Amino acid sequence: MGVCWLVMFSLTLPSGVSVGPSAQRKARFQNCLDSLLLTITQVLRLPRRSMAKEDGYNESNKQWKFSIAMDPSLMSLKEAQEELTRELENSNSNLHSSFLSCMDHHDALEGLKLVAEVHKIDNP
Repeated sequence: MGVCWLVMFSLTLPSGVSVGPSAQRKARFQNCLDSLLLTITQVLRLPRRSMAKEDGYNESNKQWKFSIAMDPSLMSLKEAQEELTRELENSNSNLHSSFLSCMDHHDALEGLKLVAEVHKIDNP
């Protein structure tokens, strides 16, 4: 049995800002998914062969979920959480910019809140 991190990103958009209707948003996120997953693996300093996949977007919770298979000897859960939080809070970081691109916004959005939660799950 291996270990897998479940990474959930919550997007809180400023008032009046939309990421578009469901079909448009899904298409946009699908187009940028590979780039975003690559950026996440770079932030977590994972080898390219790491398994990362999108688990979907929950409209009501405004959460975008990813599963990342990761050897726990590379980085602890706490370190992964801290690194992702640091990157998301820095509006000049590659990860923050990747999310803006996915939302079709290339400039910083006043009031945008991006939060990552990392959870450990057993992966059979």
